[in-house]
Amino acid sequence: MTASAIGATYRWVAIIMTVVAALGWGVLLVMSPSAASVQDAQRQEIDRLQLEQKRLEAVAAQQSATAAELSEMAARLAATRDDLSRAKEAYDLAQNAVIAKKAEFSSTQASLASAQAELGSLEQKLSVTREQLTERTGTVRSAAKDNKPERRKRVALRRKSAAN
Repeated sequence: MTASAIGATYRWVAIIMTVVAALGWGVLLVMSPSAASVQDAQRQEIDRLQLEQKRLEAVAAQQSATAAELSEMAARLAATRDDLSRAKEAYDLAQNAVIAKKAEFSSTQASLASAQAELGSLEQKLSVTREQLTERTGTVRSAAKDNKPERRKRVALRRKSAAN
């Protein structure tokens, strides 16, 4: 190879190296802004994700507070159900007691009615006996008349006490 051929080869190698270097710098300049914009986009995405994380943490805290409140309300509801159950049992006992007292009252009224009927019968017998006695002895019935208002008072008192 001659010196001119070697010089031409060096020239071509220098030109190719210059073109390759220029292309490299061009690619670097073109890629540099897009790499920066990618980094900016990543930073923005990181900021957005951090804000979203904070928002989600706040929502989670609110939901846990709501869950605690809900469990408290469930406990109060269970206590209220227990109270209601006890109140129903007490009501049932009271109803049974009322029924028993009504039966007792009816029995007492029946006893009172039979006692009044018996009293009426006895008064009638007494009246008949007094009439017979009056016929036999000729006494005045004034004593029997004086006794009737007193008997009426006793009957009225018995009725009041039976009603109470």
